[in-house]
Amino acid sequence: MRYLVPADLSKFLQSKLFRVLATIAVAAAGGSLFAFFNLPAPWLAGAMVATMVLCLSGFRGEVPKLASPAVFVLLGLSIGSSVDWETLSLMRSWPTSLAILAVTMIAVTFALQAYYRRAYGWDDRTSFFAAVPGALSSVVIFAVEYRADVLRVTVVQCIRLAFLVAFLPLVITWLAVPSGAAMEMPKATHSLQDLIIVIAAGALGAWLFQRLRMPAGILLGAAAANIALHLGGIVEGGLPPWLLEPAYVVLGAVIGARFSGMTLGMVRQSAGAGIKGCLLASVIGVIGATTTSWVTGLPYPETLLAFAPGGLDAMSIMAFALGLDPAYVAAHQVFRFLMMTLAMPLVSLWLGSPERSRAKSPAADESGS
Repeated sequence: MRYLVPADLSKFLQSKLFRVLATIAVAAAGGSLFAFFNLPAPWLAGAMVATMVLCLSGFRGEVPKLASPAVFVLLGLSIGSSVDWETLSLMRSWPTSLAILAVTMIAVTFALQAYYRRAYGWDDRTSFFAAVPGALSSVVIFAVEYRADVLRVTVVQCIRLAFLVAFLPLVITWLAVPSGAAMEMPKATHSLQDLIIVIAAGALGAWLFQRLRMPAGILLGAAAANIALHLGGIVEGGLPPWLLEPAYVVLGAVIGARFSGMTLGMVRQSAGAGIKGCLLASVIGVIGATTTSWVTGLPYPETLLAFAPGGLDAMSIMAFALGLDPAYVAAHQVFRFLMMTLAMPLVSLWLGSPERSRAKSPAADESGS
């Protein structure tokens, strides 16, 4: 047997394999710690917090590219398993909820943009892209294209998502317990035969939605496939915890790894703006969620999570982990994603073309990253 010598060990410690193993190990440890203290959504929130701390310490966290699609298939299947005919009967109240969400998103964007511009003196482009509630990947792409301060935009958007994943489960749990909302994972799980069927169908649905270029195609394609299987009476139950918990850990690691390459100094410069902006957005979101719950009669914890300016994957899975309706939350997060993605190109009429943005002034270049 060949043993590692110091040179081999040094090479291994600098390899991608080591970064991947270390990232997943730290994420799993964080999830285990949160689970030990019985915190809500422990495997997702704990993994994210631990990975974020690891990355901010200077380590470059990394998750295998092939792991993310597999995880999103599993998470999509978990969403699909929660949909039944009773859920479909509740959808008639969703158009009103979606309309209120649209108004809330517009209010959040304009309020945050004005806040960042006046309180911090950020330019219009940076203020706008930092204010957009969701669609992180698209926001960063547009921020680069329009010569906004990409570092500030990225830090503010990452802090928003991290803040929501870390603290929103605590708020939801506190709100849901008095109302008797179920806070446990479904006890019935798929048989081995059903598990094979749903995974195969989920992979096929994910591939099809990706080919159709649907937003979050892997997640939604798998969810749609499992919804069809459940509504058709072909399968029963849900995914077992031994599949879901590792998926939560990987998703938490993916979110936390977005802080790779950032230092505490970088984060500190925009952390205040990110946290204060998230709190301001949360206040507006709470107003929208409260209004929706009052008008439609939907449970307040569900409307609060649906109106939270987080990502489709994180918010939908958080709903499942907290015993809320992930189909309702996912529908609203998809709507948010589509609205923001379609709206950002239209904002170019106000921001000006990327070429004009580059030519405006040297000061504009200095504000970019």
